[in-house]
Amino acid sequence: MGEELIVPAPTNPMAVARVFLDQRYTAGQHRLIRHHRSTFWTYDGTSWPEFDERRLASDLYQWLEPAKYWKKNGQGDMTLEDFAPTKHKLGDVVDAIKGHVHLDTHITPPAWIDYGDGPDVVPMVNGLLDIRSRTLLQHTPDFFSPHVLPFEYDQDSEYPTRWLSFLGELWGDDVASIETLAEAMGYILGGSTRQQKIFMLVGPRRSGKGTIGRVLTGLLGAHNVAAPTLASLTTNFGLQVLIGRPLGLISDARLGSRADGSIAVERLLSISGEDSITVDRKYRDPWTGRLPTRFMILTNEVPRFTDASGALASRFIVLVLTRSFLGQEDPTLTDTLLQEAPGIFNWALDGLDRLLARGYFELPAVSRDAMQRLEDLASPVSAFVRDRCVIDPVHEVDKDVLWDAWKDWSVGEGRDRAGTKAVFYRDLHAAYPGIRATRPWVDGKRVHVYVGIDLRGPGDPEGPDDDLDLQLTGPLTTPDQGPLVRGPVRDGGSQNPRSEHVVRDGQGSSPVYLQQDQIPDRTSDHAPDPGFEPGDVVRRWGGMRSIEFTVKGVDGDNTDVWDRDHKLHTFKVNELILVRKGER
Repeated sequence: MGEELIVPAPTNPMAVARVFLDQRYTAGQHRLIRHHRSTFWTYDGTSWPEFDERRLASDLYQWLEPAKYWKKNGQGDMTLEDFAPTKHKLGDVVDAIKGHVHLDTHITPPAWIDYGDGPDVVPMVNGLLDIRSRTLLQHTPDFFSPHVLPFEYDQDSEYPTRWLSFLGELWGDDVASIETLAEAMGYILGGSTRQQKIFMLVGPRRSGKGTIGRVLTGLLGAHNVAAPTLASLTTNFGLQVLIGRPLGLISDARLGSRADGSIAVERLLSISGEDSITVDRKYRDPWTGRLPTRFMILTNEVPRFTDASGALASRFIVLVLTRSFLGQEDPTLTDTLLQEAPGIFNWALDGLDRLLARGYFELPAVSRDAMQRLEDLASPVSAFVRDRCVIDPVHEVDKDVLWDAWKDWSVGEGRDRAGTKAVFYRDLHAAYPGIRATRPWVDGKRVHVYVGIDLRGPGDPEGPDDDLDLQLTGPLTTPDQGPLVRGPVRDGGSQNPRSEHVVRDGQGSSPVYLQQDQIPDRTSDHAPDPGFEPGDVVRRWGGMRSIEFTVKGVDGDNTDVWDRDHKLHTFKVNELILVRKGER
C-alpha cells in the first residue's frame, strides 16, 4: 500500500496547487507547465505543445481522489478527512494553478522565458540550434516554443543534390529565384517575423508549388503547419488554427465577395505586421496576442486583394514558376526529397545567413511583372496614376479633369464601372496620402484642384513602369512619420521613399513617397528668375498647369503677362515659374 497523500485543505487552493505542481509538473527548478494567453502549455523535453485544460482537470481529479487533509472537528481535534474533489473544488485549484504558472502576455513564442534576449535558436530533435553560430545548445524549459523541427541537426549532412536538381527543373538558370526561395524557407524555419513578409508562389498547375509546400511542411512537421483558405481567414473562428503555428500554407488562393476580400486583407496585414489580434475560439475564451505565423500562398493566378493603399502588396515576396509537369508527375517525389531534410535545412540556413547579412529580401527580376499585377489588381487607382499621371510637388490638376481621365482609363482597361467620385478620391488619398485638395481663385472663380498630382503631358517621361527596379537594391532605412506623397517624381525632386515596413533609398515595390513639407505652399516665396524675357511662357507658382501666360515685360519685381484671351495681368516675379523660353 502506497504512502497516504496529505494535502492542504480545499479552503486553501493556492497551497493545494503548489503541492500538485511540485509533485507532477516540476523538474529541478523548472515548472513544466505554463499558462499563457488563456491556454496551458506543457514541456515535453524538446518543446511546449498546447495542453488541453480538460487533461489537466483529469490529472488533478485522479491525484486528489485518494487525498486527505487535516480538519478541526467540533471538539477542536484534528482529523483526517477525504478531500473528495468536486467540480467547485477542482475549479478553485485550476485557477490557482494558473496563478502559479502564469506567463506574461508580452512574451511571444518562440522566446526565452527568463533570459530576455537570448540567442536566436531553432528547436531541433537533438538540441537548440543557435542559427548564427550553428552550434547546438541543450534543450531547456527556459526556451518557450510550441514546436520542434522533427529531425536532428547535422552540420555535416550530405548536400541535397536531388532537391537542387528539382529546383533546377523548376527555374532553370534563374539563380535569383532559387536563392530567394532559400532565404524564404530559412526565414520561416528560423522562426522570425521581423521582415513582415508574405510569400507567394505563382505558376500553372503541376508546376512544383505543392511539392515545395509539402517539403516545407515536412521540415516543420505537419502538426506545426496550418492550412487555412483565404476565405476561412474571414470567418469567426478561422484564425484559431494559426495559434502557435509558424506557417500558414494557403493553397489555390481564391476570394469570394468584396467584403470577404476586405476582411482577408485586414487580417493578412495584421498578422504579417506583427500586430496583436483577438482570436475567437470555439467553446473557449478568446485569445489575444501576436500570432507567430508566416504565410505562404500557392496559386495558379495572382489573386485580387482589394487594398487601395497598396500596403498589402508591399508585403509580398512573389516567386514565379512557368513550367508545367502535367502528365509527368512523380508521386514519390516528396518522400524522396524529404530524405534530404537535414541537407535542405542547412541549404535554407545558408539562405537565412544571406538575408540576415543584407537585412531585407531582394525580389528576383523575373518576379516584377507578377508584383506589378498584384499591385494593380489591389489598387487600380495606383495603376491609373502610373499610366496617366505625374506626381509633382509643384503642380496641380482640376479634380473634374482628373475624374474624367480616370473614367476614360477605366473604359480602356475594360473595367465594369469607374465607381463614384467619392470612392475614387478616397482611393486616391489612400494610395497617395500626400496629395491635398485645395480651392484656389482662378480668374475670379474658385476651382477644386488637387495639389501634388497632374496628368502627364506630351513632354513628360513615361513611367513609372520601373517602380520595382530599385526594390532590388539599396540599404535598409527606417519608416518615416507623417503624411507622404508617392509616385514618379519629376525634376529630380528630393525623395523620401518607403515601403510598408522594409524600406530603401530609391523606388520600391511601393511607389516613391515625398514628405508633406516637400509640397510647396501656394503662398511660399519663390526665388526671382532674372531670366524672364518677353515671349517666355510662364505660369503661377503652384497654379494650374493648364493656365499659362506669355511674358510682356519685366519691371523690377513685377512682370506683365498676357493670358490666352490677351488680357494683361501683373504678378510679382517670385509668383511665376518658367515653362519654356519664347522664340526669339
